Amino acid sequence: MVKILKREIILFNLMGFCLLSLFMYHACLSLFHGHSSFSLAKLLEFSQEHAYLLLLAALVMTAVYLGKKISMMLLVLFTALICSKLGLIFIKSSDMVLLLISLIYVFTAYFFCQLWFIELKDPIYSPGIALRQIPNYSVYNLSITMRDENGRDVSGWISNLGPTSCFIVVSELINLSGTVNLEVSWLGKKFRCAGRVMSTCKNGYGIRAHESLISQTYLRWSDLFFIAGQRGFFLKS
Repeated sequence: MVKILKREIILFNLMGFCLLSLFMYHACLSLFHGHSSFSLAKLLEFSQEHAYLLLLAALVMTAVYLGKKISMMLLVLFTALICSKLGLIFIKSSDMVLLLISLIYVFTAYFFCQLWFIELKDPIYSPGIALRQIPNYSVYNLSITMRDENGRDVSGWISNLGPTSCFIVVSELINLSGTVNLEVSWLGKKFRCAGRVMSTCKNGYGIRAHESLISQTYLRWSDLFFIAGQRGFFLKS
């Protein structure tokens, strides 16, 4: 199980979108029935009548906050349910305002689903190999060294590589957090950049690499990613 240590802004944006989706659906119902969207009595009534939607939204937000793969399926289910209900309201009312609101929501939901789908493919959410294989992972040869803010060096192997991040398997897990310096020696070249520990799991860390160049004598993370791609190194697409 991958544990998220530092969360990206997209997680909080997506959780906010779920809450706004519920209020938007409530507002459309209010418009259809001709009463105020901000009536406390109507909000309570909506909560009671649509408790299953609130529960589903809570499940989506929890799964998103924890960075779980199942959050993608839950998000699609939640947005599809809201879209279908908006469609039913329009069919009953034939109101062009409701149609416009529904179309805007459909495009917005599609945008957020695409963003989250791309985000979940980031190496910080996935070691790229089965967790049971991690203890025997030293057969791979793209080694990396991390140095934390206290000067401790941790060596490991890259198991999943992305344009701005990677997942690093180590032989011994230590309490590593915050900013680290990354260094990879490969093909006679040295790649170095700063990074931040974003997640951890059994014997590994998800690292977000910063592109800043530390020294002119070292290649950057983007160079490593490009060369690895040219050589077909990627272990997980």
